[in-house]
Amino acid sequence: MNIDWKRQFTLIPVWIIVADLLLNVAETVKFALSPVTSPRASDGLQITPEFAFDWIQVIINGGMVLIVLSAIFAMLKMKRLSDEGMRLAPTLTRACSVLAVLAFAMPAVWLWGWALFDFIAHGRLTIALNQPRSLVVAACQPYLVFQAALLWRGQHRLYHRKYVSNIPALSSPMDNQ
Repeated sequence: MNIDWKRQFTLIPVWIIVADLLLNVAETVKFALSPVTSPRASDGLQITPEFAFDWIQVIINGGMVLIVLSAIFAMLKMKRLSDEGMRLAPTLTRACSVLAVLAFAMPAVWLWGWALFDFIAHGRLTIALNQPRSLVVAACQPYLVFQAALLWRGQHRLYHRKYVSNIPALSSPMDNQ
């Protein structure tokens, strides 16, 4: 198995996001497994509603992370194929993958834009520095939007090149007659 280290190095922001998503799921599982400090019901039931609701949160959080991670990896695969010059058919799965990544990452771009505007217009620093992990992940999320834009640009260029290259070139105006 050949590993392209240059490509992996450029994907460090993506790996930071992936690690954070998996860490959040692990923290949710840890919280669900931790003993409940509330007193047991008088009927002596082993399973309290809090225990069940904690696991519902684990299932929903894990499902969301699974969807986002599969969409990120599908988009990165499409980007790699696009960089290699392969035209990709616009399927529903590919479109949903890119839309899921954009739905995940665009709020960060929006908030970074407003934070920059607030800093430039009013001189207020609205970025919270007390949670460095969240700050680093929020700084990495616009990279996903950038990758999606590069994917769209590459596919647009490949489709345009394919259609333009089929038109024969005329060497002089007289060839047209």
